[in-house]
Amino acid sequence: MSDKKFSFDLIFILSLFALFTVTAVSTVLIGIRIYSRTAKAMDANYETRTFASYLTQKVRQYDTAQGISVVALPAEDGSDTALSALCLRDQSYCTYLYLFDGYLRELTVPADTVSLSYDAGQKILPGQELSMETQGDHLLILTYATAPGERQQCRLAVRSQIGGQP
Repeated sequence: MSDKKFSFDLIFILSLFALFTVTAVSTVLIGIRIYSRTAKAMDANYETRTFASYLTQKVRQYDTAQGISVVALPAEDGSDTALSALCLRDQSYCTYLYLFDGYLRELTVPADTVSLSYDAGQKILPGQELSMETQGDHLLILTYATAPGERQQCRLAVRSQIGGQP
């Protein structure tokens, strides 16, 4: 009788330990999945907010008379395809913000520069899409995507006239 009780006790303890182990492993796996999803969402949110913040800060920095304009950069290969860019101008330099080869790029050149190499711009942030348009003389609309299917729009009211005098 004591052998049967010992066997039963051992089986009960082992099954209880196995149940505890399965529960602990399941809890850890669920936690890993939740953490992974949260980290991915935070990364995407960070990239989107950083993209918008960078563009906004640059526009605010150059918000002076004739400081901001939306331009079409000529194609490097001479074709009809033009690249849309934001031209931020001070007294003697022009800073172009544009999307090329999957990155938001910034290129600062002398204001009288005629030809530009798209590749010369410094890579700032990864991006999928960037379009710029003006609405009236004081509203700049930036539409961008840092990941496929995550299109965002940023509307910036500027104090000076876009592409002209205040």
